[in-house]
Amino acid sequence: MIVTPRFQLLELGDQSWCPEWLREYSHLARIQMWKTRVPGTKGSPALRACDILLRHLPDIASYTMIDPCAGGGGPIPILEDTLNAWLAARHEQPVRFILTDLYPSLNKWAAMARQSANISYIAQPVDATHARRLAEPGKKECRLFNLCFHHFDDQAAAKVLRSAIQSSDAFVIFEMTHRTASAFLNTTFIVLSPLLTTLLWFRGSPLHMFFTYFFPLVQLFFAVDGYVSCIRGRTPEEISALVRQQKDLDISDWEFSSGEDMVLPPFGKIINDEPIARSRMTTKDGDRVDVLIIGAGPTGLMSALWLTTLGIKICIVDDKGTRALNGRSDGFHVRTGEIWDSFGLYHLLQQHGTRFDEWCLWTPNYTKAPGDDGRLARQRRQPMMGLEVSRCRSRPGKMNCFTLHLGDTEAILIDAIQRQGGPRIERGVVPVAMELEEEGVADDPDAYPLKIQLRHQRLEHLTAWRTNAHSVQPDGTIHEERGGIDAAIHAGREGERDTEPALSGEEGSLKTIRAKYVIGSDGAHSWVRRWLGFEMEGDSTNAAWGVVDAVLETDFPDFRRHCTILSKHGTILSVPRENGMTRLYIQLPDSMKDICLTDSAQVVKIMAVARRSLFPYTLQYSYCDWWTIYRVGRRVANHFAYKQRVFLGGDAVHTHTPKGGQGMNVSMQDAYNLGWKLGGVLRGQLRPSVLATYESERRPVAQDLIKLDTSMGRVLAGETMSETPEVLQVYEQLRNYGSGANICYPPSILVASPQQAQQHLAPHLRLGMRFPSHPVVNLASATTMESQSLLPSNGSWRLWVFAGNVVACPAQLQRVNSSGEKLCALTARLSPLQLLSTPFLEILLLYKGRVEEMEVADFHPIFSRRTPLAKSWDHRRIFADPPLYSADNGLLPATAHAKYGINETRGCMVVIRPDQCVAWIGGLEDVTGLEEYFGRFVRW
Repeated sequence: MIVTPRFQLLELGDQSWCPEWLREYSHLARIQMWKTRVPGTKGSPALRACDILLRHLPDIASYTMIDPCAGGGGPIPILEDTLNAWLAARHEQPVRFILTDLYPSLNKWAAMARQSANISYIAQPVDATHARRLAEPGKKECRLFNLCFHHFDDQAAAKVLRSAIQSSDAFVIFEMTHRTASAFLNTTFIVLSPLLTTLLWFRGSPLHMFFTYFFPLVQLFFAVDGYVSCIRGRTPEEISALVRQQKDLDISDWEFSSGEDMVLPPFGKIINDEPIARSRMTTKDGDRVDVLIIGAGPTGLMSALWLTTLGIKICIVDDKGTRALNGRSDGFHVRTGEIWDSFGLYHLLQQHGTRFDEWCLWTPNYTKAPGDDGRLARQRRQPMMGLEVSRCRSRPGKMNCFTLHLGDTEAILIDAIQRQGGPRIERGVVPVAMELEEEGVADDPDAYPLKIQLRHQRLEHLTAWRTNAHSVQPDGTIHEERGGIDAAIHAGREGERDTEPALSGEEGSLKTIRAKYVIGSDGAHSWVRRWLGFEMEGDSTNAAWGVVDAVLETDFPDFRRHCTILSKHGTILSVPRENGMTRLYIQLPDSMKDICLTDSAQVVKIMAVARRSLFPYTLQYSYCDWWTIYRVGRRVANHFAYKQRVFLGGDAVHTHTPKGGQGMNVSMQDAYNLGWKLGGVLRGQLRPSVLATYESERRPVAQDLIKLDTSMGRVLAGETMSETPEVLQVYEQLRNYGSGANICYPPSILVASPQQAQQHLAPHLRLGMRFPSHPVVNLASATTMESQSLLPSNGSWRLWVFAGNVVACPAQLQRVNSSGEKLCALTARLSPLQLLSTPFLEILLLYKGRVEEMEVADFHPIFSRRTPLAKSWDHRRIFADPPLYSADNGLLPATAHAKYGINETRGCMVVIRPDQCVAWIGGLEDVTGLEEYFGRFVRW
């Protein structure tokens, strides 16, 4: 919260009369601040700054970094070393850093240049308000303003921004002083810091000692300049205003974003104020990308989000001019919600989705009771599938099932991609040719063997979204409406709506790009699948179903629940939707299979069928947002991948009817399975052989989906009405499959077989299945959290060490710590695979007992330090497993050890993949087996 207006006051360090030794002290303090890592944080300010750069500039190797206000050099040596170490691990070229300033510090810069060949400087004065481009031809230029932008008054700041926009490709402004209470409090800590740092750095200097401990000039200097820096800080909106008030400045090809990250708790934040800005990342002829994604529906967007999160350079194209504007896929089951939560998106699903908790079965009541004449009656009411296994069940609102407008789904994913620094979707772009150069590139992750020709469509040829939205007037006439295309969430920045058709390039133009991999998520009529020559195996269904999203006027009591209504006149499935709407799936007679989908009057006939099936309840509607008829075959592609270079997902490889509400869920889970594998290969962590597991894991899931859809079709659309037990049996199959939580992947290079692991040590943690959650308590903070919440989607593998009852058995604690000693060698071997603040393997420990019974220091340092040699502690990784109480259920039935079937006198170790799948189980001492497991696919 801003606590004071901005004033352009003067800092003492800017004055010519300021003693040089005070300036040097201040410079040294800032350098130390950049390097300081506080326990419990993800890294030093410098490391977090590198993370921010990589997140927003995933192709950072193509940039030259320019510091226009380098002063004494600031954090550049630290940033250079950290960034280029990361690039070296990826076998990419290093980034060059160039130091410039209006008042060059040549001696300091020369010393830095001697230490690194990637640091150079301009000896002549350079004015940041009129800076020329310095990046060499073929390189993009990014300007870094490190804790300095607040020095400029508004007039100069506007010129600096103008210069950056006109002559560079990106600019970043990092600040730690702002007009917020937390920034002022953090400055107070800094003011007091010389009481310690003078002893550490200058105890041999009488000058420094006197002006720190006898006459506190150093503290006064830090206080004046620190608080003035806070007062001079700007908000993102104020920086944006400096850009937008320059009416003649063209920013149409620029994106702006902002954020903050706590790096020096409790108050120190590094803030990239509006300023991570960059030219929009759209490809041009001849460009190279790591992954080309064709199709920007939920499957393509989930793939893009995974890869962008992992820092992979991608391009995503789509034939349509906007995001989705009508109903289509809308259901979120439990596992999909958990996946969204792992990316930090679940709160948006709660905020904008429509939650429903129960399923009801309605059938005619044919009993011998008086007056029972076969009228519809509720036969069963039960919780929605998967609620019993959801880790979010303890949250307000729970993790239940949701519906969400497809436009909102896409908008949330698009916004998340761009917040991670991903590219904009290239709209109105279609592939026209693709070529794979196969010779000598099969196992070379650095090759670009795919050549794809893309065409920018003409605006009038863009695929249009048909909504058929209309309202029913009092006199019964139909009035066309715009529909729900102006969804509550909008993709992109600055209120961009993404609902009006837009093109990303010159109409009718062609371009060719090279890619390492291609993902085809381009729907049931996939161009990529047809280019590969893959066949769709299965059959078509003769049944036709009408689908209507409408505001209903009815006395039927259960339309805010998910319902299956089996009537002697036909079947209706209902799902609650947003804005008071309900989605109806209505079984249609054969005579209505071929009605015209562009005539809104036809929906009246569909609703007449529904009204007949719902009798004696009444059914009218006042508004219809979208309707269509589904005639979809049940088919699965014979292959999901080609040469482990081209992959297919979603409707491109499995099509089915919408009755089970599974399509979008299974499709996004396809992408969730593939994304981390591609990312691990491209980041140099995993061998390309892991990519073969995508088809072996996901194709059986698609086949099971088709079998289930066939069973549902037989029960719900048969000529004779099914008996209630048969319906319940099919829905029990749907309950087991539909939540997505019970899918189990077969043994492979990534999932150990029972012969390669010790399943008996944790019999309730099935190898190949998603890791089930249970409440645990952090030892350092006594905070209760769900064990699955400790597995965010950031590319890390996890090793859960289940320590057992170390409280009652000292020998068990000794076994655990002995295992910790052995793990040091493995983590040291894996450490080159760590990328900045994201470890390749994160170790988490859970012991049976209460928080007050153990201390962090009781355990081997491997369990509480970021690396075996680190001096700082990471208190987030040791947890207690006591009996816990729930406000809903009282004492929980088991500890995590008991829930997972782990003997508390033996314990075990469990490996969790980046997609939260249980991959290996072994004894506490079996570090050799653990190393052998990773040795099958890790690039040591």
